Amino acid sequence: MRPSFLPRLVNGPFDDPGLFIPFLLEKRAIIFDLGDIYSLSSRNILKISHVFISHTHMDHFLGFDRLLRLFLGREKHLYMYGPEGFLKNVEGKLAGYSESNVDKIVRLAKNADHLFIETAFLERDRDIAEKKCHLTAWQAGSIAGKAGVKQFTPFHFSPRYKGLGHLLEKEAMDAYNRHTA
Repeated sequence: MRPSFLPRLVNGPFDDPGLFIPFLLEKRAIIFDLGDIYSLSSRNILKISHVFISHTHMDHFLGFDRLLRLFLGREKHLYMYGPEGFLKNVEGKLAGYSESNVDKIVRLAKNADHLFIETAFLERDRDIAEKKCHLTAWQAGSIAGKAGVKQFTPFHFSPRYKGLGHLLEKEAMDAYNRHTA
């Protein structure tokens, strides 16, 4: 009889824990603990439908950020289970994506000599940026301008703009100039 699933350790026995269990003939998998999961392909991670966390020490929960990064903006359900208090850790991770961060960034960078700021998408792709919880070039330049920084460097461009980085830089600079004029 053929097995329904093939469980395997994500890492070696001396490394972060993780048990990945893909279901054969289905595009679905479950995982127990989220240690370092970089050895799993993006394709395999996106098959995960259920996550079971034993506890949220770093070596059991580090992979949550990679999982979140890949699932962000996708129409998928992800069911997570863990011990009491587990959801507080998840909420803490997700809190880094709230709108109120703009005000915090402006206060933190106020009158700085140099600000390095992510600029993942063009304003025309703002809907994608919002789904993926990233800034547009216009937003990045606006933040730099509102903070009154002397100089800023946009980075972390989406791969969709390969060869078009100048468009992101120009849009960010236009927004910066609009707020400093």
